[in-house]
Amino acid sequence: MSSLIIGGSKSELASHLSSKYLNNDKNSLLVYQGCKKSVSLPQFSNVSYTLQADAVNTQVANMSKYLKNQTVVGVLIEDLDSEYNRRLNPTEDFSKWINIENVSGLLKMWADGQNRPDNGSLILLENNKQKLAIPSFLKTR
Repeated sequence: MSSLIIGGSKSELASHLSSKYLNNDKNSLLVYQGCKKSVSLPQFSNVSYTLQADAVNTQVANMSKYLKNQTVVGVLIEDLDSEYNRRLNPTEDFSKWINIENVSGLLKMWADGQNRPDNGSLILLENNKQKLAIPSFLKTR
């Protein structure tokens, strides 16, 4: 079983590497990191970021059709609770952010083949009062 998790501007590199090294492994998983805002409301304040996020979502749809032997999904997160994000946004309400350990637990579970989303899915991660990552599955095809 193989896994490759990568996000943002490196999506083309991830696609290329996965097609070469993961495509022969029927249990492989490729996870792209997208953005919740790119599928919910128009984002006029940060057009370049929204375009990049939309490109990642499109990449998930395209790669899921091209790479038949692996599962390709996109994880959409609005705000990930990390030390780096807290430093960048010190005045934000951290209680609404997604706990990074919960996200890594979901990714590990999927990499191990448990409750893995369908190929081509966009998974919207939102939190509840316990800061758990609650997946919602959005179909891309």
